[in-house]
Amino acid sequence: MSDKSGFLVWIAGKGDALRAVSCIENVTQAHGRGLLVQHSYQQRLLTRVVISHTGQIATESQTWDEYWAPVYGLALPELARAVDDLYAIWKRYIASSFSPALQAKYCYHYFYIIDLLLRADTHGVDAAEQHILSTVLGFECFGITSAEMPESPVVGGTITVRNPCYLLSKLQNPDTVDDCRFLPLITAADPSKPQLFYHYRQHKLSVDAKGAILLYVCIDQQLRHASFQTLNTFERQLWRSADPRVESRARTIARGMLLPYFALVGPTGEQPIEVVDLGAGSGLLTARVCQLLKDTLSSNKSDVPFRVWLIDLNPGMPGRFFTRNCLRHSADWVATIRMDYQQWLDAHPCLPTRIGRRIGLIVRSLDSMSNIAIHSVPVDVFLDRLGHTSRVDHSALWKPTQCLSPARERSQGLQVSLARIEFDMGYGFAQCSLSPYFQGLSRLTRSAETGREDVEGSIFLPIRSFNQQCLVTVKGQSVIARMLDECSLGIIQDPDLRPCDLSRHCDYHQLNHLAVLDVGKGLRLQNYYSYLILRRDDAVLPSLTGERVW
Repeated sequence: MSDKSGFLVWIAGKGDALRAVSCIENVTQAHGRGLLVQHSYQQRLLTRVVISHTGQIATESQTWDEYWAPVYGLALPELARAVDDLYAIWKRYIASSFSPALQAKYCYHYFYIIDLLLRADTHGVDAAEQHILSTVLGFECFGITSAEMPESPVVGGTITVRNPCYLLSKLQNPDTVDDCRFLPLITAADPSKPQLFYHYRQHKLSVDAKGAILLYVCIDQQLRHASFQTLNTFERQLWRSADPRVESRARTIARGMLLPYFALVGPTGEQPIEVVDLGAGSGLLTARVCQLLKDTLSSNKSDVPFRVWLIDLNPGMPGRFFTRNCLRHSADWVATIRMDYQQWLDAHPCLPTRIGRRIGLIVRSLDSMSNIAIHSVPVDVFLDRLGHTSRVDHSALWKPTQCLSPARERSQGLQVSLARIEFDMGYGFAQCSLSPYFQGLSRLTRSAETGREDVEGSIFLPIRSFNQQCLVTVKGQSVIARMLDECSLGIIQDPDLRPCDLSRHCDYHQLNHLAVLDVGKGLRLQNYYSYLILRRDDAVLPSLTGERVW
């Protein structure tokens, strides 16, 4: 239902109705997962998943000869033999139920094909070469299309145990927990309009199935919104699981940031704690933060009341997390606002007059619009970022065709890890051995007019960089300034928003009335940044710990 302000207030349905819906969802999700598990063990190549208007999924696959027809059609004996060699080990590998003993040989034969293509002396990418590159680089990946955009995939996917690039990343440490960052970029074979997709999320296909499915979002900013919509629909059809990192993030925010703040401002009494989540998603994170605060701040006589606003362009039913017994009597108000936060912040005022302390949250929503591009990094720069003093170029020895050649087969020489490397333009991972694959992706998406990239003494890496437009409203205002117009305290957590990016934004918008503290180091956080934002005249500012960014 809606109130006079246009907020959508979620009200729980009756128990029997919810149980019936849940039963139908479980059957549908089990069927969808069953399709993917079946494909994972077949000697066919899954090429596309199609989501219908009703949300149901269908799969498309090809035989080996059907998929590789563009490459066989070139009538190049060496390339054809290489594809045949890959076919032989691919069949053995699948028939063995993905034996680890065959993975190195499987990776070698795949990267040998990539090396053959990269040796071609071309000065651009014409339609024929683009078709070949798309076929080779999209091997064991699939695209996901929606009913709204059926022509071309807007989401990419792959299965860990079948993808040779992902397997290469884990050859040295096969027992390492699966992580989609081991393969940060993929493409799905689509020669008409090749797209690149960046790592986003992983799911287990089933309790006992080998490997996991990795899901990737389109790097094209114009397709990003449609990509997330399609991905969310796809996930709802297959899984009910939540983000596994929600609990750790909620504890960091509640216990590491908010409780020290409330200890300084004093007891809340009967005044509610108000929470505004910009880019709330499912709403589970906000609910867990409120639950942790309630457990600590509530007295024996009464619970701390909460008033919550969840702003998201495509929310699910986030209010359901606040109707559970633990928060049922504490949540005075839970409103879902179906609007992009950049548009919503342009409204003056956005919310009713503040009653108690109001907290603004922006958690893992800015990075969904980050820029991702493949860069050619000089080897000496790469070594310097890794802290190597030697300037000897060992990049040839890091290549899979060298490390895994039949004469060597020493995966110890591979250089693939999740070590984060900072560059001026952003950050990437220390994945030198995947450079031939990334170079192929770079060539795939380059036009004939662009020309050929410089490859001498270079390593190709996908680099993520923060998109400054995420911190600007539709009308050009600062998102941070507008958030602090509405809130007492702002919290931002993001893997891509570096202190220099945040300082640059504050300087450009002249936010001299605000203070920004980097608290990530004090909380021993890795892989993402964490900031407290408040007014400079706030009495508690001198007592807060953190490195001053602004």
